Amino acid sequence: MNADLAKDSVVASLHSRVEDFMSKNGKAAKYFSAELNKILNETAQGAEVSKTKLLQLEQSFSNIGVTARNAGKLGKTFFQTLREGMSSFSYWTSSTFLVMKAIQSVKGGLSTVKALDTALVDLKKTTTMTNSELEDFYYSSNKVAKQMGVTTEEIINQASAWSRLGYGSAEAATKMAKLSSQFALISPGMDVDKATSGLVSIMKAYDVSVDDVLEKIESKVNIIGNNLALSNDNIVSMLQDSVSAMAEGRNTLEQTIALESAAYEIVQDNSVGNGFKTVSLRLRGLNEETQELDDSLKTIKGDLYDLTGVSIMEDADTYKSTYQILKEISEVWNSLTDKTRAEALELMFGKLRSNVGAAVLKNFSAAEKAMDLMADSAGSADRELEVVTQSIEYKLNRLSETSTSVAQNLFKRSDMKTVVDGLTSVMNVIDSLTSKLGLFGSIGLGAGLFTGWKNVGRPRMFGLYCS
Repeated sequence: MNADLAKDSVVASLHSRVEDFMSKNGKAAKYFSAELNKILNETAQGAEVSKTKLLQLEQSFSNIGVTARNAGKLGKTFFQTLREGMSSFSYWTSSTFLVMKAIQSVKGGLSTVKALDTALVDLKKTTTMTNSELEDFYYSSNKVAKQMGVTTEEIINQASAWSRLGYGSAEAATKMAKLSSQFALISPGMDVDKATSGLVSIMKAYDVSVDDVLEKIESKVNIIGNNLALSNDNIVSMLQDSVSAMAEGRNTLEQTIALESAAYEIVQDNSVGNGFKTVSLRLRGLNEETQELDDSLKTIKGDLYDLTGVSIMEDADTYKSTYQILKEISEVWNSLTDKTRAEALELMFGKLRSNVGAAVLKNFSAAEKAMDLMADSAGSADRELEVVTQSIEYKLNRLSETSTSVAQNLFKRSDMKTVVDGLTSVMNVIDSLTSKLGLFGSIGLGAGLFTGWKNVGRPRMFGLYCS
């Protein structure tokens, strides 16, 4: 072998790289066709290329790459992309793909209807709906699911949850399922179960009617979640821990949200809710654990007044709200000594929650800002929903739930139950026969059935041939 000649494998490597470059960069292949074809010809199989010549060809190929990149000529041509797309599209329209997709759709549809039927059976246990209303709800729940960005099964399950809480009519269950779905949809990180349990806690504590949930709860929570350093999910978590005690402490829902939001901005922990449960109980002389009168708190009215100069009573028989007490204390807070502040915090919030009290008293302006925001919160939840409905995730859910609707239409629950009952009857007969015949008898029975099946119609056909 001539020592000046390049190895065949090295020449072949350059040839392959040039071909690969041309296949992936149609624009450059067209623009530099003469130079690239020359390299291909000189490195074709069997060609003898000197080491010096190979270096020149390598350099030429490298220069083409750099020039093409600088000129924006890299990448495939429009027609290359179109051809490849059509090639790919041909698979998606092939009979093989369509058959497989049909099989998958049937299996998925059957599973979907089975899951929905299970959810409907659970709803039937607690609802006041008639069978006819349940059947209508089975289909209408799909429309609600597409509107609210959740699954049909979730809507039925939510209706069950609300039904167990006393909202058992078709109208009430549907409305509450829509409301809890919307609350979850506009609250990142909050699932429908959390949305439902959160709404229940708040509604029960403040006696909020179904018709008022959207504006009196969801819009107020949402406007705070959009404007302060916490989320809707954070707010609901804190409210679930505190709302009952705070309502008993004569605080409105807005005051409770405002206080907890102000403290959360500093503490950044959902334990804030328990902090306000504690202070609300202690200010009325109740132990935060047992919620019973605590001997150590008998003198809290006078003790707190001696420390801060603030009375916790409106008159001899009426407590001020927790919000009002903390607001008045915040106004004199900076004038108190460190020792007095520490004693006041422990008296109100206990040893474990003093950090929550310090946070809200230092940041009370945030509580007042929250009150102003909630005073103008009307429509906040619906406006948020409009934004969410433009998301890809929401639109994909609508597509998915449209396929659920198709499954509901194709696979009627009554028909499926009839088929299953029929198959069960057949299997019961076979079970009875095989239990008496044993293994070999069963084989004989099977053979007999097969022979009988093969001979069905044979005499009639014989007669036709002979006539």
